[in-house]
Amino acid sequence: MPQGLPKFLSNSFVQVGNNGIGHAFLSPARVNTTLSSGNHVTLSCSTTYPFGDTLFYTFTASAPFTLNLRVPSWATSYEVVAVSHPGSSLKTYDSSSLFPNPHTGMLTLDLLQTGTVKYELHTSIRTEDRGNSTISIYHGALLYALDVGYSDAIIPDTTSEAEKFPIQHATIPPQAHNHIIINTKPWNFAIDPSTLSYHTTNQTSSLNGTLPNPIWTYEAPPSYITAQGCEIEWGIEKGLPAPPPLKGDRKCIGNVTEVVLRPYGSLKVHMAVLPTVSFGGREE
Repeated sequence: MPQGLPKFLSNSFVQVGNNGIGHAFLSPARVNTTLSSGNHVTLSCSTTYPFGDTLFYTFTASAPFTLNLRVPSWATSYEVVAVSHPGSSLKTYDSSSLFPNPHTGMLTLDLLQTGTVKYELHTSIRTEDRGNSTISIYHGALLYALDVGYSDAIIPDTTSEAEKFPIQHATIPPQAHNHIIINTKPWNFAIDPSTLSYHTTNQTSSLNGTLPNPIWTYEAPPSYITAQGCEIEWGIEKGLPAPPPLKGDRKCIGNVTEVVLRPYGSLKVHMAVLPTVSFGGREE
């Protein structure tokens, strides 16, 4: 397991003040803890985030407490529905009635001893300029990259164990291989940012939404982005893409076509900084 995953999970929840819990790293997770106030709290979050943007919480506590929810900087708006007992307290908030703490970036909810919270984030596609009229493309927490396909050739290692490891009894795990990974689709695309469109293939916003396991593999994530693009003259230097041509020198060498971008972490070969073009009224 990658080192980052257990570290991410162990730091997902933080104590806020003497009687509060904060969900700092949004993710499906569960915490069972006693706060400094002596309040014993169990809190669970069910979600398909970052592929869906709705988080469902259930909680029990020995006394009322505060739940603090991080508002990502990319969120354009949000909605919160909290139901807690005893007393069947129902509270509904949105981005015009509940504001994050300016220092922590978190919303603060006063909750009773048992109940549920539904936290829904809203966002849209956004781009970041990377110089020379190139952009990176995001939706929510995810960076998207051009799908250029891939082939994975496993190369047998003919070096003997003794040559690799002169130390007695040292071995190489059978899962360790040499790989040659290359793209199987054209990579030299420029895209028209005005045509970017976000898609998802399942109900990732529902409580019962499920994701493939493993999720970070080719075509496994349910979300993707499409755009209109065309191949351009774009050379190779030292085995890598050269700097893209200046915007005025970008000429399509093929038809305008639909390209697909997928979450960066699910791809083996990455083109995440793409030159831009404008097709205007050109027919496709």
